[in-house]
Amino acid sequence: MSVVRLATAEGPMCVPPLGVGCWSWGDDKGVWGWESYDKNLTHASISGAFRTSLQGGVRLFDTAETYGSGLSEEIVATQLKSAGIGDVMIATKFQPGKWANHKVRPAMLQAAKESCERLGVNQIDLYQIHAPLHPDSFTDQGHALADVVEAGLARAVGVSNFNLEQITEVHAALAERGIPLATNQVEYSLLRQYPDTSGLKAGCEKLGVKLLAYSPLGMGRLTGKYSAKCEPQGRRGFAKVPMKEVEPLLA
Repeated sequence: MSVVRLATAEGPMCVPPLGVGCWSWGDDKGVWGWESYDKNLTHASISGAFRTSLQGGVRLFDTAETYGSGLSEEIVATQLKSAGIGDVMIATKFQPGKWANHKVRPAMLQAAKESCERLGVNQIDLYQIHAPLHPDSFTDQGHALADVVEAGLARAVGVSNFNLEQITEVHAALAERGIPLATNQVEYSLLRQYPDTSGLKAGCEKLGVKLLAYSPLGMGRLTGKYSAKCEPQGRRGFAKVPMKEVEPLLA
């Protein structure tokens, strides 16, 4: 499998181009049917998916402190322990809303420490800001990411759902500290081409920031699992296109 090189203060970090999103693992937001409508989404099925991913050469797993209110990170930790291999890479995210009443720099340090504890690791491979929603400035948020790196809690840092202006401010703050901004994670699929049409992808490339796609399968709509007679259940708001319009893409 080929690799993508993410920028870090210590030099490029090589990651596989394909990763697994862990949003559904322990989801408590009514999206994926955990302990609800999807009876096949269980700890056992997650273990099977994790093992199959590793067998296929996948090594990057993306979670967040908000997924399952921390349960997703704990499930990832269980899978890491059972796998017993050392080359798995973990990405997780700082949730701005949870820490909105705290200054972002100490809050992010604390959040990263708590994520490490739930994940059972000393260092996170890629630590990201989940959305541009914290009330502190983007400059302060950039310095907060730098603090996390300098504390040894993350190898690489990124953002998610940021526009180009916001990315540029975070990028500049990190640059003052000699730390690159590695990624911007955004919705990107055949059903969501905004990163291309808006110039976001091109702007990120100019800054050396890699685009990391979430919901690349349109929250299941592009898998062939669903149809006009069998729409996805739950609060699957991304790529929300009626299946009667999607079906021609899958034919």
